[in-house]
Amino acid sequence: GTGQAIESQGHDRFDYNLPGSQKQLLMDVLNHANGLKVILLLFTGSAIDISFADSDPRVSAILEGFLPAQATGHALLRVLRNQGPHASPAGRLPFTWYAKQSDFGDINDYSMAGKTYRYL
Repeated sequence: GTGQAIESQGHDRFDYNLPGSQKQLLMDVLNHANGLKVILLLFTGSAIDISFADSDPRVSAILEGFLPAQATGHALLRVLRNQGPHASPAGRLPFTWYAKQSDFGDINDYSMAGKTYRYL
């Protein structure tokens, strides 16, 4: 995930990659899972490029937790075990999650030329 050090005012991101060695960590887990199901849990404040995980058949599921709060652990347990009311993830995101970074365009381009919407 990204955390507050990356997802806060005054810390602009220059790409949508997982920070640090997180991609390598996931690849290490996948390479040593020995056929066990791997669920990728993400804790981010915005979209990140996880196209490599989405296309890897060894990743059984991807669950976005955004920036978690105090009860996140209990909520995730209920979702993963499908226990109780409101335990079924529905796939709703508060923003567009592009399939890959190249779909989004230049992160530093604030021009509205050729774009179909404006932020007010």
